[in-house]
Amino acid sequence: MARRSTLRTLERTRRLLQAFRGAEPLGLSELARRTGLPLATVHRLARAMTAEGFLRHDPTDRTYALGWRIPELSAAMLRAHAIRRVGHPVLLNLRNRTRESAQLAVLDGTHIVILDTEESYAFVREITTPGQRTPAHALSTGKVLMAHLPAAHLQALLRRGRRRAFTPKTITAADDLRREFARIRRQGFALADEEYEEGVIGIAAPIFDRWGRAVAAISVGGPRGRILPRLDAIVAHVRRAAQAVTRALPWQ
Repeated sequence: MARRSTLRTLERTRRLLQAFRGAEPLGLSELARRTGLPLATVHRLARAMTAEGFLRHDPTDRTYALGWRIPELSAAMLRAHAIRRVGHPVLLNLRNRTRESAQLAVLDGTHIVILDTEESYAFVREITTPGQRTPAHALSTGKVLMAHLPAAHLQALLRRGRRRAFTPKTITAADDLRREFARIRRQGFALADEEYEEGVIGIAAPIFDRWGRAVAAISVGGPRGRILPRLDAIVAHVRRAAQAVTRALPWQ
């Protein structure tokens, strides 16, 4: 029952957004006509979407238009596409040089989203898939991106409820994470040593835009016993790969 209700709300939201195919602001009556939804439903949806920034309301003429979140999401999608296009050959090279699985990822709230991955050829290897979402605090990619967030943004993320401990080594306390992030900023890379999965270690470095914002991360992950003996060399490969993607981004 709850699932049907959620799907119905999503469908109504889609119809409301698609009503704004032109650039002109629209009143509630016109939105109801274009969507085929009851006026009361349109009003309720429009108010909720305005509160979230997907629509903006002009109280003077009582019209609605697309809000700031729409171009923000569009820009994020285009940015992710550019990072994946530019980053893929670098990712492939990183996998070949380290002989371990390599990933490109972005931060989405308190989670990491995998944009691209190249798996190791080894029988025992780290396996991830594009689109996979994982709590950021337990991964090298997540930690390196959270470490480079503006202070206010980071503070807001750390206040979002309890963080799960996936292993005994997972860092969950806010103060401990702040100390970890300071260390990551000093050294220029992040290490997640059995913090998400026992026996697995990950190394990540940030990819920056022209304004110095960390927009993505590139990482290598694999069995601890294979990576630790080559840790310094792998860190160097990961950092060079992040710098290569940073230089190649189209908006630099």
